Amino acid sequence: MEKQITIDNKVITLKGSGAIPILYKSQFGTDFFGDVIQFSALAGPLDQAVDEDGNLDVTQLNPEQLDGLDLSVLYRLIWIFAKHADSSIAPMEEWFGQFDSFPLGDVMPAVTEILTALFKTSKK
Repeated sequence: MEKQITIDNKVITLKGSGAIPILYKSQFGTDFFGDVIQFSALAGPLDQAVDEDGNLDVTQLNPEQLDGLDLSVLYRLIWIFAKHADSSIAPMEEWFGQFDSFPLGDVMPAVTEILTALFKTSKK
């Protein structure tokens, strides 16, 4: 599955496939499924903390949610989906550094859709 989003006036393609767990483990040394499960516990509160302009407003989170807030998994997911779509993109830190702003609210729906497709079963 591929999704296109526009961030900072740049069109970015995000791609998910069966190779993602292998690419993720190879790139980051951690288990894709374990990280996604850990991240999913934060996804609900994060969705509620995004304002109408797509900006994350951490003041909408309670202290317990802030204590467990580790957005590095989200950034790794975004980057690995972009890298899978375009193998020529820069290393993660450089790639994110090219954006003046990176509104997570604009990215979350595409990331969620790709993750849902990766976990979806074809069994009827």
